[in-house]
Amino acid sequence: MTKSPAFLGRLALAAAIAALAAPPAAADRVATIDGRTIGGAVELIDAQRIVVKADGKAQSIAREDALSVRLNEGPPAGAAALMEEAGRHVLVARDGSRVEIADATVAEGTLRARFPAFGKVMAVPLDRVAYLLRPAEGERPSDLERQFEALRLNDEAKDHVVVAGSDGRAYPLAGIVRSLDPKVLTFRYDDTDALLEAATVRVVRFAAPRRDVPKPGGHLVCLDGSRVAFAALELADGKVRLPSAPAFGETIQIDASRVADIRFLSDRLAYLSDLEPAAATSTGYFDTAMPWRKDRACDGGPIRLGGVTYEKGLGLHSRSELAYDLNGRYRQFAAVAGIDEGVRFGTAYLTVTGDGRTLLGKTRLDRADPPKPLRLDVAGVKRLVILVDFVEGTFGVAERVDLADAKLIK
Repeated sequence: MTKSPAFLGRLALAAAIAALAAPPAAADRVATIDGRTIGGAVELIDAQRIVVKADGKAQSIAREDALSVRLNEGPPAGAAALMEEAGRHVLVARDGSRVEIADATVAEGTLRARFPAFGKVMAVPLDRVAYLLRPAEGERPSDLERQFEALRLNDEAKDHVVVAGSDGRAYPLAGIVRSLDPKVLTFRYDDTDALLEAATVRVVRFAAPRRDVPKPGGHLVCLDGSRVAFAALELADGKVRLPSAPAFGETIQIDASRVADIRFLSDRLAYLSDLEPAAATSTGYFDTAMPWRKDRACDGGPIRLGGVTYEKGLGLHSRSELAYDLNGRYRQFAAVAGIDEGVRFGTAYLTVTGDGRTLLGKTRLDRADPPKPLRLDVAGVKRLVILVDFVEGTFGVAERVDLADAKLIK
């Protein structure tokens, strides 16, 4: 039925009013090391500065002052979220990159695969690849990673594969990966080449070369959860370029619309999960302690608070006490604290002291409460002590505290 001009006019007017009433698109955000957040459209990133435009005015931020840049909102992004997506195959590189792959093949010392985050097929030298996670439908990459770690296969001079048996058990083999295609993995062990059905191969770990892996300048996190370490990064004209991506050995260019976050590493901050505590004690309520963990919740799962998955942080269970020697090098301690979302209930006390002085008084954390952002003054502090303690009447049940994104800032 043909619509009248009057009807079409009313329809256009309604659409215009709706557009005016709709909230504006979320602006980009730059977070600085000193705790500021600057909103606007990020127009440029280079080695010296980040240019943000808001209300017609451009503001320049020193690149060395930036902690992160959020370019696009989306589901919880990051390698932690990627590792929880069932069925996704993941390449873990020696520089810490974790990237979704598809249609991977191996031949003559090179891995070739399609990288959905980059929208292209790439060839990666095997000496840059730590391992492949190949979950079946319904399996999560993080589950395979934990199972592989539990096998304690410490011989890094050999390749290892983990095959899923028909009985549901995981069978590890040590030898040399000859090749991999969609149907067969050719694996040499006990001086014999064996043909393994590729669909049964869950983990492939490659022998570690004897070379140092340089510390990255930061990580780019794509909307699909892939994380890429970079030595240098540029943004201009809606494109993000990684002139030096150690894991891939070539320049990578990604449309900015595919990027969630850019996270810079700096000598001006240190994540607690990258440091070794000077002292650590764990005491269970019934003499059975749950160990504290780095970059994971204390049950081994991802750190999740307030619907956000965090890559960095500490997982602690009552009663745990960690002490760090700071030697007066830092100004602030920042983190997000709460009971991990992996449990449905739970409470615990959190206390933070510096050289015996209370920085955060005994604070009750409850699963029903929103996470608590912390930013504590630690200027001059030589020893920082973090205590997660029992709450009366809980018997040490579900007291799983996360200190997400816990970091020290100079």
